Amino acid sequence: MRVNDQNGNSRVEPMEIVEMTVRVQNMGHGDARGVAADVQVGQNVFLAGDAQTHFNLGAIPTGKYRDFKFMFYTNNRIAGGEKIPIVVNLTEARPKFNAQKDPALAMNAPQRRAQEFVVKGEDTAPKQEISLAGGLSVDVDMNIPDGQKAGKFDAAVVIGNRNYSASGLPEVEFAVRDAQVMKEYLVRTMGYDPANILYAEDATVGKFYELFGNERNHKGRLFRLVKEGKSKVFVYYTGHGAPDLETQEAYFVPVDANPQDLKTNGYRLQTFYDNLSKIPAKKITVVLDTCFSGNSDRGMLFKNVSPGILKVKSEYRGPKNAVLITSAAVDQVSSWYPEKRHSLYTYYFFKGLQGEADANRDRKITVGEMDAFLKENVPYMSRRISGNEQNPVMLGSAAEVMAWLK
Repeated sequence: MRVNDQNGNSRVEPMEIVEMTVRVQNMGHGDARGVAADVQVGQNVFLAGDAQTHFNLGAIPTGKYRDFKFMFYTNNRIAGGEKIPIVVNLTEARPKFNAQKDPALAMNAPQRRAQEFVVKGEDTAPKQEISLAGGLSVDVDMNIPDGQKAGKFDAAVVIGNRNYSASGLPEVEFAVRDAQVMKEYLVRTMGYDPANILYAEDATVGKFYELFGNERNHKGRLFRLVKEGKSKVFVYYTGHGAPDLETQEAYFVPVDANPQDLKTNGYRLQTFYDNLSKIPAKKITVVLDTCFSGNSDRGMLFKNVSPGILKVKSEYRGPKNAVLITSAAVDQVSSWYPEKRHSLYTYYFFKGLQGEADANRDRKITVGEMDAFLKENVPYMSRRISGNEQNPVMLGSAAEVMAWLK
């Protein structure tokens, strides 16, 4: 468990929005199935952000983990040192492994950055344990700088697609973690109002339609959130991408998609760009940590298809008022950074937002500075870690400011 509070003093104080990260880890000898977590809050505690309380974590192989986050705040009726009434209920496909745990938060008292406790099943056949574990600290997760506030009407979408078990595809191991931390940077460093961030984990094709619309109707939730001529828009996606085998067009791969039939159940990249073009925003920034080659760090997405015959169209029409930043060329593979528990590209994107991309030290991080920083670090580290060529791509105005650091 990790607590991030607005003023960074590691204390929960009245009317302060607090974001709690919980890690659920399978420490047993067999796979956990159908794991879910439900957050319950008591009197004088209120949910913030998207107010999500139910988290479907899916299957968790032995030794692996899933992270989830929720936001809350309290009123001034809980005395200093008094317990904050929050509990986490963990369930598994086999009820004997269900458990309820108390994060043991106290009002206006120092909170430990990480806390570990283990939930064990009553018997072992196979042995099954689920834990909320520590070990969350990574430099880019902990040292998140404060930035100036974004515009009142600025809006963002963050999607992290990790669990593709429903479609039998390799998981994108750090996608949810990348998305969760990206949301933190949007709020703290880039100054976005949490209420203006549309956040999704393991997005289905239906969720893509809900957020961005479809080919017949472009008015998804993002369109409705934007105020004409007032809003800037930021979109971040991490997860699988792939080409359609017939048309060679690039598609986002939702978690319920069959890559053999992306025209039916994928989300076309050009539709995404077309619908963004119809949003009446001042500026749009798109950051895609995905590759559209149909390959991944864990292997091919297509069955019975040779990598040598896969082709992907490389020309797409983006919005004229947009900056497009992608983790790799369309025919390359985006690498992971296991030591840092993030994708390689997103890790260095965060490092850039921490100030390392600020080449002239003026406390402004421009698109051009971020592009130069990513191109300096990502290709080299990709060759070093995985042996893959990975070259980030940027299209748009290099002068656009991504963040103003305080």
